[in-house]
Amino acid sequence: MEGFKTAQTRVVVEEREPVSGIKLKFEPVEEDFKPVRYKWDTETPYFLLIGAKHPSVRRYLGEPIDGQGGYPGVRSTHYHIVLAEIIAEALAFHILERQFVREGQEGMLDYTSTDTYYHKHFSEFLNIAHKTLVTESVG
Repeated sequence: MEGFKTAQTRVVVEEREPVSGIKLKFEPVEEDFKPVRYKWDTETPYFLLIGAKHPSVRRYLGEPIDGQGGYPGVRSTHYHIVLAEIIAEALAFHILERQFVREGQEGMLDYTSTDTYYHKHFSEFLNIAHKTLVTESVG
């Protein structure tokens, strides 16, 4: 534009540790934590065990590679999408559990039952949704 000096922008992308101080770790394990797809490790804070035998995880992760301790789909886009979904769910329920403990509505809220029923129905829905998604993406 006439009368204005040109501007130049420089963008630098740097990888940084999370500001919150929470360092989330996760790892697939040969278990199925029915009806959920994850379990928080009891000894290590913010270490999420991913149930590799759960149908909605196994579908993308694949069967374990003998002797190598890995999975063929561990770097696949589909597994990463499911992993992001699981982590988001796990963190949301972790926050919800804290809220239930803190507020509890004078004992009227039962977190354990709510959590179990939600995950039972959510798991059933995921099996149907993922079956449809995989069929559509392959076809």
